[in-house]
Amino acid sequence: MPRTPQKATGQTAYLQIRLPGWLKNQIIDRCETDSISLNAWLIEALQTAIRNDLQLPTPPPAKAPLPTTADMIRQWATGERVLTPCGKELCAALDDEGRWSHDGMGFCNECGIRVI
Repeated sequence: MPRTPQKATGQTAYLQIRLPGWLKNQIIDRCETDSISLNAWLIEALQTAIRNDLQLPTPPPAKAPLPTTADMIRQWATGERVLTPCGKELCAALDDEGRWSHDGMGFCNECGIRVI
């Protein structure tokens, strides 16, 4: 269970986050392109998000729910096509390797849509 965030009491505070490796690599590449430190880039991105009152995007409406194991077996047995949330028959989000998640929200690595 996650801990409740604690307010900072001093001038310097440390924030630890978990993110997928590919996202960290993209941020590092951007920092190298802009010749700025990772810390400075993240602080600016967070301040911009707060100033502009950016919210988490709402998940798009799914064309179909994420299929269960029973759905996949029924698909195989009846020959029916089961669609994934993005509308494809086969999607990377069906495989644990094809999804990344944080705080209970799962996203497809291929489509980028929220699936959980």
